[in-house]
Amino acid sequence: MGCWGMGMAQSDEFCEIYDRFIEEYDEGKPLIDIKKDILDEYLGQFDADDGVLHDVYFAIGKAEWMCGGISDEVLEKIIQIVNSGANIEFYRELEATEKDLKQRKKNLDSFLEKLLTPRGTTRKRKTPVEKYVAPTPQPNLPEFTKGDFFA
Repeated sequence: MGCWGMGMAQSDEFCEIYDRFIEEYDEGKPLIDIKKDILDEYLGQFDADDGVLHDVYFAIGKAEWMCGGISDEVLEKIIQIVNSGANIEFYRELEATEKDLKQRKKNLDSFLEKLLTPRGTTRKRKTPVEKYVAPTPQPNLPEFTKGDFFA
């Protein structure tokens, strides 16, 4: 796992999960199926207490919130992670400075507050480029050059 800052989206895992979630959402897959597939994959790879899973839950939570509403299961897990201080301890193990840990705590609290507030609008699904219908080809027209006349 790579972290390059204290922001919520400043880790490789968060970015990968969020992008995957949005991509599958845009393809028309139901939210509950996307969440289940991602959690099944990551819970199969990591222990339930592994800090990598924090970013997985954070990314799923943000994506669900953007796409219509966060599920109770994910919201409860995020609340538990933030309130227990588990994510701060995980970053402490990654040798974050005290200043960085204070910033991370502030970001976690702000993130949780945002998720607890209904978004108001739902992110619209975007049609993936490969699903666009190709325009019908134009019939072959004779080639004209400069100075040609026709009636």
